Amino acid sequence: MVSLPASLCAQLRQCLQHLLQDQNTYAKEWLHFQGLMAKILEVVPWAPLHLGPVVHHILFHWTLASDNYEASLPVFTPICQNLIWWLHPPSLNRGFPLQSLTSLVLTTNASSLGWRAVLGDLSPQGFWSVKEASMSSNRLELRGVWNALQVFAFPLLDHLVVVRVDNRVVMSYINQQFVIGSFSLNLIVRRIVSLAQFHLLRLQAIHIQGVLNHQADLLS
Repeated sequence: MVSLPASLCAQLRQCLQHLLQDQNTYAKEWLHFQGLMAKILEVVPWAPLHLGPVVHHILFHWTLASDNYEASLPVFTPICQNLIWWLHPPSLNRGFPLQSLTSLVLTTNASSLGWRAVLGDLSPQGFWSVKEASMSSNRLELRGVWNALQVFAFPLLDHLVVVRVDNRVVMSYINQQFVIGSFSLNLIVRRIVSLAQFHLLRLQAIHIQGVLNHQADLLS
């Protein structure tokens, strides 16, 4: 099992406690926290989900071009919630196993009509409401993944899950867990990864060509 060294965990907790307790936080302190995070993203499962909003917070309230590292940054409740996650021992100590894990492959697809998913011999599907059908293709594809994870919650429990999608944007958003980009897509991705965090060992998305996605594509 690959996990964080105790010294790095101690550094991280000290930095977090300062950000959460001090009434005056500065850009340099947030950047120090971001630097610590960069060292552990590959070791701590679900880390990007809780780091992404913090990075967005920094970029929204401070710009590198200002060159003012003493600039004061506010600490809002939603950001505190993401910071507090890092103080929970299970969050940092979970780590990744060194041995190869057997994965379950979930294939999903969506069209303007509805969504479909395939897991082994199971293939549930559903249709969009009028409101949902007017959404962008990226949002529909992500909603398809969300629906599939809910339907297959029990058989996927505590497994490494590989989701096959024929949309590269969706693949990128799921794998990065938070992307500085579309607010509406990030909302759906946050729901997906939050669900995965509590029920799956790990979630990974891979891209397949649309012509190869014939099983899940029958609906459209």
